Amino acid sequence: MDSVLDRQSVPRMPWHDIHMQVDGPAAADVASNFIQRWNHAIRTSQTFGKIKPYLVGLPEDPSAISKLLPTVNEIGFRDCECQVLRSVASWSSGITEPETSIYKAMRAVITNAKHFIYIENQYFISALKSNTGRQPQNIIADAIYQRLRSAIINKEEFKCVVVIPVFPAGDLNSVTTRYIIKYVYKTISRRKHSVLQKLQEEFPNQNLEDYIIFLSMRNYGEINGVMHTEQVYIHAKLMIVDDQITICGSANINDRSLLGDRDSEIAVITGTEEGKYDSILGGKSTKVSEFSHTLRKRLWCDLVGIAANSEQANVLRDPIAGYQFLLATVKNNTEIYKRVFPYIPDNIRLLSQLNEIKKESIISEHRLLKDIRGYGVLFPMDFLIDESDASMSPKVRDAEFLVPRQCFL
Repeated sequence: MDSVLDRQSVPRMPWHDIHMQVDGPAAADVASNFIQRWNHAIRTSQTFGKIKPYLVGLPEDPSAISKLLPTVNEIGFRDCECQVLRSVASWSSGITEPETSIYKAMRAVITNAKHFIYIENQYFISALKSNTGRQPQNIIADAIYQRLRSAIINKEEFKCVVVIPVFPAGDLNSVTTRYIIKYVYKTISRRKHSVLQKLQEEFPNQNLEDYIIFLSMRNYGEINGVMHTEQVYIHAKLMIVDDQITICGSANINDRSLLGDRDSEIAVITGTEEGKYDSILGGKSTKVSEFSHTLRKRLWCDLVGIAANSEQANVLRDPIAGYQFLLATVKNNTEIYKRVFPYIPDNIRLLSQLNEIKKESIISEHRLLKDIRGYGVLFPMDFLIDESDASMSPKVRDAEFLVPRQCFL
C-alpha cells in the first residue's frame, strides 16, 4: 500500500498508546460484552430480516478464549484481580439504564488515592462541582481538585501527574480543534472553575508544582538535512493510583466517554488494595501491585529517557521521590525545544502567530538537542492564552455553530 505522504520529506506525528490483554474470567466478560452488543445491533438493524448470525454462549473454560491469542512476551502476564468496566446504554447494548462503571471507578480511585495519581489520556475535559449548571457534566476534575486540596491542607506528600496531547489531533485552524482546546484549558488552568486556578485562589502561597503537573510528549528528527519536531500524540486512556490500581481501556476523560449514554467504552481495573510486590512509596517500604508498579515505572522511563531494565531506572521506583527527577527532566527538555523550535505551541499565544512564525529551527541551537532525555515535556500552559473566548468558539457562519455544544465535550 502506497503512503499518501512522502516519508522522506514530510514529518509524521508519532502516537503513544497503551492496550491490555486479559485472561481468565475477565476475558469471558469481554466476550459477553461483545455478544451483548453484537446481538443488540442485529436486533435493531435497519436491514433486519437479512441473514445475520446471532452470537450465543461462551466456552466452559473462560481461558480458552485468550488461549487463541498470542502472548505479549516482552511484558508477559501478571496475576492480579481485575474487573471489566463499561460505558453503555440503550442505544449501544439494549440495557434500560446507562452503565457508567468506568466513570464510577475513576472517581473512586482518585478519591481514595493515598500517595499519587498518574493519568495518561487523549482528552482532559471535565468540571468542578462549584461550577453550577456546568458543561461538561463529568466531575473527574473535581475529584482531583478535592484530593489535592485535602493533601495541601494536611501537608501530605502527594503527587499527581497528568499526561495529555499538546493539542487534539487536527488542524489548528479548524473550529472543532480550537473549541476542544478551549475546554481542555478551561478544565486545567483558565477560568475560575479550573483545577489550577481554584487551587491557587485557595492556596495563593503554595507552589502547585509540588502537587500536580501536566505533561505532554515530543520528539524531533532530521529529514533531508532539516530538523523537525512533532508532539508524540497521546492516545492512551490510563490511570494508575498508588502503584496498586490500574484502569486501562478506551474511555477518555470527557462526557462522551464517561456518561454512558454517549460513546460506548470498555476498560479493565486491576489490582488489590494490599498488593504483593516489594517497593517504596514516600521513602517507606511497602507492598504494591507488580503489574501497576512495573507499568508506571516503564512509562516514566519513556518520559525521562531511561531504559526500564537499567539500574538507573531505580530513581523512579519510588514515585514520590522520582517525581522531582521527572519534573526536572521534562523542564529541561521543554526549554531546549522552545529554544531550538520557536514555532512550537509553547511560544504561541495568538492564532495569528501560527502563520506568522516561520516553521524553522534555530540552527545555532541544534547542539542543545543532545541534552534532551526521553519524550516528556511540560504541557504548554500559555498556548493561545491571549485569544478571546469568542475566537476559540464557533461563529454563526460556522457549521459547528449548529451542533449542540455537548457533542464536543
